[in-house]
Amino acid sequence: MREVLTEKDITFYIVQHIDVLGMEKGVDQVAHRLAFDKEYVRTIYCDKKADQMAV
Repeated sequence: MREVLTEKDITFYIVQHIDVLGMEKGVDQVAHRLAFDKEYVRTIYCDKKADQMAV
């Protein structure tokens, strides 16, 4: 049986990959792998980073 990915899992994946690959390559690769819009991936990443900076 396959595990269901949560929103937290997806956000973690996005942030980790973009941190490693950089914004341009990371957004392209993550958007492709998850079949998400690039702008949506960028928004999730920026929102999460803003949350981390606020703490």
